[in-house]
Amino acid sequence: MHGRNLIVVAFIALFSDNLTGQPVVIHLSGGKAHSVTIHKAILEHYPGHPDSVFHFKITLEDQTTPLIGTAEWMDAGIRFTPLWAFSPGLRYNIHWNNRAVTCFEIPASESDPPEVNFYPRADTLPENLLKIYLFFSGPMSEGQAHNHVRILNDRGDTLNGVFLDLRPELWNEDRTLLTLWLDPGRIKRELILNREMGAPLQAGQLYRVVVLPGWRDRLGTPTRRLFSKSFYAGRADRTKPDANRWQITAPVAGTVDPLAISFDETIDYALAMNAIHVHAGKQMLEGTVKLDGKAKTWHFVPDRPWHAGNYTLIIENRLEDLAGNNLDRLFDSDLHHNESALVIRERIFQRKFRIR
Repeated sequence: MHGRNLIVVAFIALFSDNLTGQPVVIHLSGGKAHSVTIHKAILEHYPGHPDSVFHFKITLEDQTTPLIGTAEWMDAGIRFTPLWAFSPGLRYNIHWNNRAVTCFEIPASESDPPEVNFYPRADTLPENLLKIYLFFSGPMSEGQAHNHVRILNDRGDTLNGVFLDLRPELWNEDRTLLTLWLDPGRIKRELILNREMGAPLQAGQLYRVVVLPGWRDRLGTPTRRLFSKSFYAGRADRTKPDANRWQITAPVAGTVDPLAISFDETIDYALAMNAIHVHAGKQMLEGTVKLDGKAKTWHFVPDRPWHAGNYTLIIENRLEDLAGNNLDRLFDSDLHHNESALVIRERIFQRKFRIR
């Protein structure tokens, strides 16, 4: 380990002081590539107009959206510092005057390959399923979902145009949970995409979500095997979740046993983790939220033992089922016959319970 660190330091010192002949110099600090310097020899008519974004940008190899960062115009060339460190194992293109002039790759590090899991985990999902979540064993590189995620039919054919192409992708803060939206334009009836292409899933059909090998984590280590989840598409879900039908199992006072809620259907994972709160009077309790494997039972473990008394379960109306129906509104509503679907309410739902 000490030898590797010494080599890195020598590399930085050598090329930071002498850029001649080096088209791209990668600057490392703390094991991360925090910036690069592009030598002016490969930049025709340098410096051009430094305030023009058309002269210079850096993109991932297979993308056109430029990285966000700052560019310093120096005698030797351009030094670019991205908002987030470059991802190990990925290749980047450098564009100058609207053309790619060269590329560079951040060296990958050695670590255990990433593992992937899926939500929802049920074997039968509604044909108007709105979201799929991918859970990773560690922080992943961004901008790779369109290259690695597929939905296959029962013949093994890849379905086209299933996912909404979101840029940037919808990651949680530590880049371990990715939200994939099935295209709402195809799910909502009477929209143009729905009429032209039909819904992404059809009831009664077998499907398989796959994550192809080669998706690199933030350290550059790729997934090394194919991950998959099979499911049947059931009938469409066009009813709102009903919090009044949930079963609340209260713990015993003086313990830190979990409070449990059994839903009457599978609930959206990410929203269930964030849109349900426990209050004692006006104070929201601190604790840990957990869901069972199929997200039909919600558990709350308090940081401190329960006291005997009355409590309130606060449920935000944004809580959704798998088809995007929340506690207030249906996701796919016929606006010609249901004008109330146009009304956006700011509401919470409450359930009382007592601990003895």
